[in-house]
Amino acid sequence: MRPAEGEKIHFELLRNKTGQERLKMALDLNELVKKIAADGIRYQRPNISQTELNKQLALRIRHD
Repeated sequence: MRPAEGEKIHFELLRNKTGQERLKMALDLNELVKKIAADGIRYQRPNISQTELNKQLALRIRHD
């Protein structure tokens, strides 16, 4: 399958989902991104407190 064909199928599948299903997918993806970012911070700073981790996550998320 060529990338353009896969993209076409992907968007068709998304169009067939309800707004609620698409919103849930977006929120789930957002949670996954935050988890990956938190894991990366913890890997670099294993002894980081939860408070400091939250601050670092906020900085990464709002980074311009």
